[in-house]
Amino acid sequence: MQPELQGQHSKGAYRSVAATSKQRVIMPKAGEAAVTQPYSIDEEGEGGQLWMYSNYDFAKVRRELDLFTPAEEMSDPVPPMARHTAPPSHVITDKSGHMRGSSQPPGLRFPTGGIIGSHFILCGLYLASSSAAFSIWSLDLHTMVWRHLEPAVLAAGSWNRAVLWPERGQVLVLGNEKYDLASDYSRRAVNFDQMAVINLETYGIYAPPRLEIPAKVQAAGMSALNEGLASDFEVESDDGRRVKCSRRILLERWPWFRKENERHVQRLSGVVRDAPALDIADTLLGNFTPARLTATTLMIPEPMPVCIALVQYFYTLSLSTPLQNRAPVLSALLFLAKQYDIERLAKLVVHALHQRIDISTAVGIYEIATLAGEQNLQVRALSVAHVSGF
Repeated sequence: MQPELQGQHSKGAYRSVAATSKQRVIMPKAGEAAVTQPYSIDEEGEGGQLWMYSNYDFAKVRRELDLFTPAEEMSDPVPPMARHTAPPSHVITDKSGHMRGSSQPPGLRFPTGGIIGSHFILCGLYLASSSAAFSIWSLDLHTMVWRHLEPAVLAAGSWNRAVLWPERGQVLVLGNEKYDLASDYSRRAVNFDQMAVINLETYGIYAPPRLEIPAKVQAAGMSALNEGLASDFEVESDDGRRVKCSRRILLERWPWFRKENERHVQRLSGVVRDAPALDIADTLLGNFTPARLTATTLMIPEPMPVCIALVQYFYTLSLSTPLQNRAPVLSALLFLAKQYDIERLAKLVVHALHQRIDISTAVGIYEIATLAGEQNLQVRALSVAHVSGF
């Protein structure tokens, strides 16, 4: 807590909240073809930047936003702030003037919050002469635009405290849906009878998938795939065309394929041991509906572009090519990921679809999300479709 000094406002639990994150969101750089979507990286030592938000004078609210950054991360010198003295090895930057939006948070009492993805989440009690509510706001740390989140579950009742669960992208709000917030606050009563779970992904707020392979290594992997280096296996599409690739890469990065390959080898060794006179061609065939695996080929009943995009994913663990980001290919990859338990691919596709949602695409993405069982994406797409008057 910072005490009141020379007319400056103090910090404390009643009016301020500080938040940091174990991850940082990196936006794609111009000319970096191997990275087409925002992605997350881990902060070294689970440290990094710390954001502090404060609000004062609730009748005529004043908002402050300060960014604490490790000094070694600052490439340009920052002038010292009159309001604060920076802690050792850190630099404080005043971001108060950068905040914008059609509406901004009112004065919130006992604010709590945190960082999920590239959003600063602010929760707190809003009390006015004519109304009282538990309020949730999000600040996009890239555009610095505020947005008010209005979950229906919080429209009535006495909700008092919130806890962020960044790993799940959720806000857990504690309170009681039958009590009155204004009367409870006047008695300083805090309720922990019920918990409301707010899934922030339905608002497009979530932590993007981590970048597993650096962009330069991805480019090298794509070159190896395009040139057919170390290609000892083929993925066959529904029209008989084939994509040459490395069996080792599929074994290392596709658990379903590794499991089916082991089962195929065991079946082959058992058949050869028990019936050595059997035609060897019969022992090489294993039918794993709907895909079919043989000693040198995996048949996937999908068009050739989808098969290419799938192999490209295993070489890069990302969706970085124009082919992979075509709408029909994205939807096909999502269903393949669900069918063959490729968890990271499913997350990447859902992430890409979140980035594409607008009035013109909302209905199509809603249908894909519904069929794939992606409820949070489905709810967000439906909300955008309703805005468009669908």
